Amino acid sequence: MAKFASELGVPSSIIRQMVATPPTQVVWLDQRDLHSMGVRTLGVNVQPAQIARETVIVVPKPTVDATAVILPAKQATDRPPWNEFIERTIALSAQQNEGKAVVRHACQTELKECTTAVAYRLPDGRQALAMTVEDESGKIFRREVCENNVSNDARDCVNWDTSAKYRDVKDAMGAWVQSAAQQ
Repeated sequence: MAKFASELGVPSSIIRQMVATPPTQVVWLDQRDLHSMGVRTLGVNVQPAQIARETVIVVPKPTVDATAVILPAKQATDRPPWNEFIERTIALSAQQNEGKAVVRHACQTELKECTTAVAYRLPDGRQALAMTVEDESGKIFRREVCENNVSNDARDCVNWDTSAKYRDVKDAMGAWVQSAAQQ
């Protein structure tokens, strides 16, 4: 890939970044890098953290059992620690996606928060997500698990820490919004 990028005129500084970056990570080009490639930006300068993106994590051989907890139990003592749950969820996602766990990362600058979610399928084929939401300093302030309905226009979620339940629905633009809290 480095040779091909060089043939396309990609500057050596960017090729070095490509070669040095592990396959499980992403390095975003800054304005200097873009300028060195002759890229012109128009309008507002959008930083990479503001752009929704999907990251695929390659898990060559899961090190944990790929049996994921679907939703947190009512009692915090009835479920594994969050980190163990996420390891299992990543292993399950990788198992379901030819060895590549699907991880989505999106930031909403107006809310000053970023969401990272591991996507996996439930036994009945519906989509599920294990998500963390963090503030602009990187501090996680919400952990939750959601499962979509059959038509993928609503999802039931449980806050991992408080066990509070709520439902998200898609708005007219296709964005998820919380519709109502449950008990």
